[in-house]
Amino acid sequence: MEVRLHPGRTLASLDELHVSGLNPTHFLTALRHAVKSIRSFSKSMLSSMQAAGWDLAAAAAAVHPGVPLRRAGDAKFVFESYVAMKMFANFHRRDFNFSFLDEREFYERRRFFEEFTELKAASASVFLDVRNTRWSGFGKFLRAKYLSLVHARMETAFFGRQEQRGIVSAGPGFPESSWFAEFAEMARRVWLLHCLFYAVDGGEEEDGASIFQVRTGARFAEVYMESVNEGRTEDAFCTAAEDRTVGFTVVPGFRVGRTVIQCRVYLARPGRRP
Repeated sequence: MEVRLHPGRTLASLDELHVSGLNPTHFLTALRHAVKSIRSFSKSMLSSMQAAGWDLAAAAAAVHPGVPLRRAGDAKFVFESYVAMKMFANFHRRDFNFSFLDEREFYERRRFFEEFTELKAASASVFLDVRNTRWSGFGKFLRAKYLSLVHARMETAFFGRQEQRGIVSAGPGFPESSWFAEFAEMARRVWLLHCLFYAVDGGEEEDGASIFQVRTGARFAEVYMESVNEGRTEDAFCTAAEDRTVGFTVVPGFRVGRTVIQCRVYLARPGRRP
């Protein structure tokens, strides 16, 4: 079974769940919710780049060198890919490859599900409250991901200084800005998805859950991929299967049980192999 990723539903449809009743549809709903937030943050980042006078073509080329864009407006897919790449890094590991989360290596399905249920219901004032030790691990995750995604040059260009990075680095508090609030909500949704990833079936059985992306230059395969270029008249000439090659992965795909959730990819120009 294959399904496509189109953001829509909210997490309200995941209320009153029980760990024994989890299935790939629940994971897909949470994934759509996370991707919607990733897309929103990447748009905010793009707007800040434009306001700062950045050369978007040069910035896009730095993220995915050697992959010419079909049109200038496609830079949005590059930056969505960048944000997704940072947020989903080491998603396949219980601890995200962070030593401060090593206790999660011993979590069982029910523990991940309980955490999902608690955090889904928590407000930002709760999970960003440094006095609340319940979410100290998530708080460290927030700091690490922010410093990885929003580098110093970027923040200086956007805000004229590195005040927010300074607050994030020094701790224990967090910046009180709409920019960081949007980032924190995105990170929360990725964390929730990670909890479900391991709650569905542990994420490691033969029919368990896995995450995948497609390398640049790979041949497009509809079973595992969905093109973000679809539906454009200017791309209609790219119909031959042998000409459909991947420029880069925008959002990774997942296998949950026997269900494949297609990854979203940006197709390279016809006749070009990056």
